[in-house]
Amino acid sequence: MIQLTHIAENLIAEMYNRSAPVRKLFINNLDTYDINQADSKAVPELQLSVCGQYQFDGAHKVDVAILDKKKYVCIPCEAKLGKDRLGKSEFEKRFLKPCHPSHGGKRLAGSMLAILDGKLPANCQKTPLLTNFMGKTYDLSAKWFLIVRRNTLKSWDKNGQPSLSSNCIIIAFEDLVDLFGGVKEFNALVKELFEFDYYENWIN
Repeated sequence: MIQLTHIAENLIAEMYNRSAPVRKLFINNLDTYDINQADSKAVPELQLSVCGQYQFDGAHKVDVAILDKKKYVCIPCEAKLGKDRLGKSEFEKRFLKPCHPSHGGKRLAGSMLAILDGKLPANCQKTPLLTNFMGKTYDLSAKWFLIVRRNTLKSWDKNGQPSLSSNCIIIAFEDLVDLFGGVKEFNALVKELFEFDYYENWIN
């Protein structure tokens, strides 16, 4: 069965692109970043290219990249929408270990959350993270979004939040759904994007 965690990137990108209230929530949280809604576009699963001397492998993709198409800035968003293993200590062990060079110093190893949160080698900390889209190079912003379930936020409020930097802006997934129009609009979007003939697509 298809789970929310399997399709979240596309759903979040589409909610951003189709809904002015959703875009406003993201943009208003960016404070000093001046992004015009009309100049921005959300793209799911955008591959990181380089950080200084380091390259990235195919697993290093931004879940949802909000692209400022005039300034060539990418605001990265990561979604962790599971219901298990997201407590403070386990979250930190899974996602926030410092990054390190690999492949003879050619690549950077580490989780996407650690990369975006600046847990980088010293020689990479002041070097821009870059990604490419439609032939253009985008600088990743220092600010980034982490999207989780409301129940995860409630657990963090009660038991402690993971040690994320001040550059991380946390948003509840359910808030995006509410701004998109609620249950009816959300269900219609899921049906539009993911309804298909399983037999034709998987068997033939």
